[in-house]
Amino acid sequence: MEAAGFYRLCPLPGGEGMRPMLKALCLGWVTDMLKVILALRGTGIDTVVVNTHPDRFFATVPALAANIPVALNLYQGVRVPKLKLTRFLLIANTCALGSSLSRRLRALIRSHQPDFAFAHWGVGMLPEVALVKSVAPELPIILNMETFPTAPEGGLREALEQKMFRRMHWALDGLIIPTAEMAQLVFSLAPSLRKKPYWVSPFYYPKEFAPARALPKLRAKDSRPHVIFAGQFDLRHSINDVRKEILSLAEVGIVVHCAATAGLEHPNVVKFDPFGGEELVSGFLTTFMTQFDACLVTYAELRCTPMRFSTSLPSRFLIALAAGLPMLLPGGRFGAMERFIKEQGIGFVYRDPFEAYEFLTSTVTLPRLEAISRTKASQFILQPKELSGFIERVIKCRA
Repeated sequence: MEAAGFYRLCPLPGGEGMRPMLKALCLGWVTDMLKVILALRGTGIDTVVVNTHPDRFFATVPALAANIPVALNLYQGVRVPKLKLTRFLLIANTCALGSSLSRRLRALIRSHQPDFAFAHWGVGMLPEVALVKSVAPELPIILNMETFPTAPEGGLREALEQKMFRRMHWALDGLIIPTAEMAQLVFSLAPSLRKKPYWVSPFYYPKEFAPARALPKLRAKDSRPHVIFAGQFDLRHSINDVRKEILSLAEVGIVVHCAATAGLEHPNVVKFDPFGGEELVSGFLTTFMTQFDACLVTYAELRCTPMRFSTSLPSRFLIALAAGLPMLLPGGRFGAMERFIKEQGIGFVYRDPFEAYEFLTSTVTLPRLEAISRTKASQFILQPKELSGFIERVIKCRA
């Protein structure tokens, strides 16, 4: 296959000579793409970063030690009301927001000549996928699904996301799908995608996120169970208001550590300042997490359960895997996560707070799951060879 871009040569593992370096057009909200950028660079792939955030713009990728330039802030200077939503008009007409977006992207692609585009994450990137295909129809596009549907509370938005995916599936040349449950949904919407390369595997965090060392357990100081909730309290969406569940665990004697927020005043709730991107990509957060007995992963229980709970593995789940920490999950609400935990033997699914307390104070079950979680942590770090192998397969199939 003749490559689309100008290659630099890089050594192959084991002294096998040199091979061309692939170049990726990396599309997404740059603040959400830290793990993707590190993962692509870790495979030896040059990355050309395009920030698609509608109102946050950067000269370089924030939080990373390396000074990686942002090649294009796609929507900088675009004056359109509610751009976060309006940009979805690009799916119907790529000139809906004017021709300047196409000109910017075309110029960048001509200048850098990428071999493929990597879009992160899910249906939220379909407007930019449509734009890329309009200016570079032969450029292979890989979509990292991560969460699908993304609708935080189900309803009409779920249906619209599925409709958009069905309409735009033709533009995708490769898919990374985190769970079998999501794969089933994806292929029911677009059966023809089975004929294209796809990889059913969580997009794990790269090695930079792994803990530097294991800290002494907090329970050694006071003989009490300590868990961490690593999620954000973004209370704009009701699914993120898990204060009731945290307080119910605190009431039975579990010490819950979480980001500072109002409405969590309790002797057994310990608050810390939210962690930033620098602490995430340096392994500081996962190192901090090693002192706890388990990581609580939960969302608020809603009257209408979003489909994403049955199909997706959220970031707060994946970061616990990277930390090598057992998972503590309420049962019957999170299908994909519950199946993963049970199959891997890395956590406990509880029916009520008292059952969670019994697990965390067990001298048999908890130590066993801690040992399994620590042992398997290396399996839950992204393997560069597997990622690069999948990317090369997509490019080969598209050629």
